[in-house]
Amino acid sequence: MNNNGFLKILEKLNLKTSDDIREGKLESIEVNDLTKKAVFKYSFPKVPNVHFLEEFISKSETGLKEIFNLNEIESVVLYPNNEIEETTLEEYYKHILEDLTSKKPLYKVLENFNTNFSDNKVVFYVASKEDETTLGNAFKEIEAIFKGYFLDFVSVEAVISHFEKPMEDDIKYNITKIYTEYENQPKTQLTGIVKKTNKDYRSKTRKKTLEVNIAPSKIKDLPVDEMDLVGFRQLNFGDAKVAVEGEIIKSEIINRGIHNFFEAVIQDDTGVILLKSYVKDENRRLFEEDLVKGKIVKVIGYLDYDKFSRCITL
Repeated sequence: MNNNGFLKILEKLNLKTSDDIREGKLESIEVNDLTKKAVFKYSFPKVPNVHFLEEFISKSETGLKEIFNLNEIESVVLYPNNEIEETTLEEYYKHILEDLTSKKPLYKVLENFNTNFSDNKVVFYVASKEDETTLGNAFKEIEAIFKGYFLDFVSVEAVISHFEKPMEDDIKYNITKIYTEYENQPKTQLTGIVKKTNKDYRSKTRKKTLEVNIAPSKIKDLPVDEMDLVGFRQLNFGDAKVAVEGEIIKSEIINRGIHNFFEAVIQDDTGVILLKSYVKDENRRLFEEDLVKGKIVKVIGYLDYDKFSRCITL
């Protein structure tokens, strides 16, 4: 098709456009008469502004559904050259990151990396192979969102540079920043002399009771990697204490020199997690007799990323 049909759609939607956008085309319309679903395929010579694209897709699908009395419309955008300008790529990336950060604060960590936008690539400069591996899941998620904008030719990758700081430093900075913002928030509690009540004198006893009463989390809802753990801590102001309830499916005491360590795999109906604990002589019997395979237990502890096991542990 020529671009006459496309221009008519733009006219009906009353969208502000540039010359590049007006050179777009309505390539085809495929309609399923049975389901009343239509697929509109468009093409643009250049990748348009991200805000225009979002508005165009939203308004066209709503408007055309009413005009043609359809149940559903799917929009597909094609870019024959499979290229995106550097400034446009950066614009899309910042838009994606802003949206991700609002939902998952852990992605603020990415703001600390030097990045480059060229040759259809978003490149992060990292200090080590370990940092590259840690960011792997984030890269996959960002690439998936680019595909949602029909930019499946855009890739996100890392380049190791010895001029960059190790990721741990940035994580510590980010958590400290969150803590500082929290501490600087206005407190509504009145200051001055406060008369203690009997309730206050029982605070130490109550603290232990409250810990036992922590509601167990589903394992599937816990962080799955180091970056997830960063976000979890940020959302909980640096605290990673959780409770997990499930069945022990494997347990053992491991001797490392003069120290003994307990490791167990706990399973609930959603997943598994590795439990690790230091074993003292006075409580060894507890681990050997009570925390064994087949037992149903509730464990309260702190989540951590074990670099040796390369997984989240409790």
